[in-house]
Amino acid sequence: MRILIVEDDAHVAEWQRRVLSEAGYQSHVAFTGDAAQRMASSGDYDPAIIDLGLPDIAGVSLVEALRRDGHALPIIILSGRGADQAIVAALDAGADDFLTKPVPQSILLARVRAALRRGGATRSDESRLGDLMIDRVRHVVRSAGRELSLTPREYSLLDYLLLHRDALVTRGELLKRVWGLEFSPGTNVLEATMSR
Repeated sequence: MRILIVEDDAHVAEWQRRVLSEAGYQSHVAFTGDAAQRMASSGDYDPAIIDLGLPDIAGVSLVEALRRDGHALPIIILSGRGADQAIVAALDAGADDFLTKPVPQSILLARVRAALRRGGATRSDESRLGDLMIDRVRHVVRSAGRELSLTPREYSLLDYLLLHRDALVTRGELLKRVWGLEFSPGTNVLEATMSR
């Protein structure tokens, strides 16, 4: 699962990215509304977590723009503004959920799981290939009915490969999409994970 984080505060964005990564999700951060729109147009994201106070555009305007452009991904607003009018405006603009900062990580993860159940980008909750099955909501992988114990990175790698099973996937693409690296680190981290 790929999650788009739209947050201008680097510390909050890093906290969200870390929490989501530890739970086995891939996430990408956009620090502006303009960057978020470009990223949403270029990749399949499941939920987006959007802050209302962005430097270049109001979060509500970003939600409206994403909906106007036909993006059906679930949108969770995570904002320091918890007034009723802010919540109503965000939900009326097309957001699916609203959380007020600070939010405990267990609540954030529960809301992400709920958003995924309601429907992410274009992916189903389950994917199968032969006797291999991935349950994307519960982060469970089964082979021949037996549950496999995978690290979050192994899970993300397997999920990405299964989603792109009919395409050639390059090493650079895997490093970027699974590890979030824009360059080859000169290590065999990919090969070691593939081997496991």
